[in-house]
Amino acid sequence: MTGPFLDIKNECIKSGEIIVNSDGVPSYMDYDQTFEEMMKLIEIETRNLEDTIIYIIPSLNDANHPYPYPQPEYEYTPKSKRVSNKFWFLILKVRLVSNPAQIRINGELRIAFTSNDFLVDVIKHSYFKDNTGSKFPLALKETLNQRYFYLKIS
Repeated sequence: MTGPFLDIKNECIKSGEIIVNSDGVPSYMDYDQTFEEMMKLIEIETRNLEDTIIYIIPSLNDANHPYPYPQPEYEYTPKSKRVSNKFWFLILKVRLVSNPAQIRINGELRIAFTSNDFLVDVIKHSYFKDNTGSKFPLALKETLNQRYFYLKIS
């Protein structure tokens, strides 16, 4: 799952007025409280999934994660006393990862991912000899060939 979870472009997030109605009673929440509620919802909705790991990746547009690219993983520790904080993510099969991140599945398949639209930047800052047609396939091919999200400068 990629962020933004608390999108800075959202009007409620911009204004800082995050209101949650539970049982008809409005209550105000800060960014950390809102993020914790989202993580609880993910916990509830994925609790019974077998053989599944969920990766949570931040975004440059997250209000509660103000780091430039590349970004470290979210800093989140649940306040719930049901489970020791140290083991919370192991039990729930949720992993907080950096942006960009790289994972291995079964020790064989390596997957890299990012919440940033790096191809837009690659296309914008690249010179293409052939200016006809779409630049997207060429930029994607070059990215896959060099195995970097952004062009490697030697």
